[in-house]
Amino acid sequence: MRHLSRSILLSTTLFISFFITTPAQATLVTFEGLSDNVSLSNEVPGLTFSGATVLTAGVSLNEFDFPPKSGDNVVSALSGLLEITFLDLMDTVSGYFSYTNPLIFSIYNTGGDLLASTQSTGASNLGSSELISLSSQGIALLRVNSNGPFTLDDLSYNTTSIPEPATTLLFAIGAIVIGVMRRFRTHSSSR
Repeated sequence: MRHLSRSILLSTTLFISFFITTPAQATLVTFEGLSDNVSLSNEVPGLTFSGATVLTAGVSLNEFDFPPKSGDNVVSALSGLLEITFLDLMDTVSGYFSYTNPLIFSIYNTGGDLLASTQSTGASNLGSSELISLSSQGIALLRVNSNGPFTLDDLSYNTTSIPEPATTLLFAIGAIVIGVMRRFRTHSSSR
């Protein structure tokens, strides 16, 4: 019976430390607080942008054709190519896009291998925005390209959090201590 309770304790500890992960909260980038007509590079922590320019509604952005999803600012890819590199690997990437020509939305891993790709639903969606989302483990780069300008607003990305090695070690040490204490207590009471 004692051996069974130790096995259950050890199994439960291993299950908790290795198999239970909690999804991390998605990070939302609205581009608010950035100056109009600024070329965006590494102003957003953990992200590096290429081909991105911040546009503000009523200033340099035609908000009737390219409406922001929230706030006043969007990121525009005037050349038709936008790349976002993630410092940490992601599992999901999404954003609201307005475009004049179809978009190709592709995600890549750190080796440059294509993980997934999708195309916008229409030829043009001027005056509205479309949510485009892709998921795969290990996203290092998002590339969006088109034959015309497009805007991005409310970029969202996240990853599944995995217990840190220190957390796993704490669970293991706790299980060992409990096992040793039970064994010592059992040995003491049998004398």
